[in-house]
Amino acid sequence: TICELIEKRIAISQQLKTSILTLENKTLTMSNFSALLLFGYTHYDDFKDFVRDAQQRSVQQWQVAIRNSIKRSEIKADVDIDVLASFFENIKDGCEAGLVVEPTLTDVFLKTSYDYLFNLVKSGSKTVA
Repeated sequence: TICELIEKRIAISQQLKTSILTLENKTLTMSNFSALLLFGYTHYDDFKDFVRDAQQRSVQQWQVAIRNSIKRSEIKADVDIDVLASFFENIKDGCEAGLVVEPTLTDVFLKTSYDYLFNLVKSGSKTVA
């Protein structure tokens, strides 16, 4: 379900944050890491395919979680599964990018953002016009 996947994504984010904050090699910063990823993405097709495939698998996990939440009547049945999955994935991407700026705030913002989006589509919630 969405709630279960949110818990897993927050745990992964916490592990990533802890890794960044406890780096032994202080010259390896998150911004250096991000630059390395960007370089690989723009210069190596195999890496680009790997990133695209990972992103696709992640969105598919959200789609499965959304379908399971619909089956359990946790969320409205009339949601656009693809759009909602993209929203959840984009929240994660934005928070991971935020690790560069302020890693200590990322967990709170990630949880708050996920919860806010989930509450918008939760069964029984009113649609915002």
